[in-house]
Amino acid sequence: DHPRDGWSAMLKQIVRRSNALVWRTEKRGIGASGGNCATMDYDTELADHKQALAQLRQRDDVDPNRIVIFGGSIGGTYAPLIAADQPVAGVMIWGAGTTTWAERMLKFERNALELRGTPSEQLAREMTLRLQFFDRYLIGNQTPSQITAADAIVGAVWSRIVGTAADGQYGRPFSFHQQAQRADWAAAWSKVESPVLAMYGEYDWFESRDATSLIARIINAKSPGRGTYAEVPRMNHHFAEYMSAEAAFAEKDGQVNPEPAVKVML
Repeated sequence: DHPRDGWSAMLKQIVRRSNALVWRTEKRGIGASGGNCATMDYDTELADHKQALAQLRQRDDVDPNRIVIFGGSIGGTYAPLIAADQPVAGVMIWGAGTTTWAERMLKFERNALELRGTPSEQLAREMTLRLQFFDRYLIGNQTPSQITAADAIVGAVWSRIVGTAADGQYGRPFSFHQQAQRADWAAAWSKVESPVLAMYGEYDWFESRDATSLIARIINAKSPGRGTYAEVPRMNHHFAEYMSAEAAFAEKDGQVNPEPAVKVML
């Protein structure tokens, strides 16, 4: 009844209290879904989510004009691509911005370096190396081994970047991140015709306030008042509350409490 995982706790409250049919799309290989998430690229997963929406519309117990899409974390980047030009009743996202993936990755790395206490005299060099690496990796579509072969100094930063492995990053293949870089999320948001709620946790170092609030600005530029930005104080990416940004980064003395975010969503 009281999940320690913030995402599960949030979803349980939405299911219990929304008075709605909740249709959750699992990644391949997650839960009861077949396949292997670790080998999936971004475009394939997007196609799965689009297919799920098409199936949802066919259910006899669903009003196709009252569907609200919710995307959390990377799911929040799929949300506008699914909702663009679709007749949905609303879109909500949590922990996802709408800058390019390369910009997000740079900000993520900046946050990690600063919050772990990297000496200030090392910050500029570390960020410059990451900028050079991401340019070749995400925009130039090179693999880390190709980058290292061409420039050993730039290539060496790979082992210092968060979530890296020999064959992927964050548990996904290189192609996932390269395709995410090619996705135009800002353009997709400009095509969403429904009300939009963009939510951000104050201590969510996975994303940035500016990248999240940009979603509401894009929506409101087209239709004033249709986009809403909401920031939840002291909350991290995983629906837990902390006393400081540093504590949230270290995941020290946090308390799972999705209630402030759930209230906004409901």
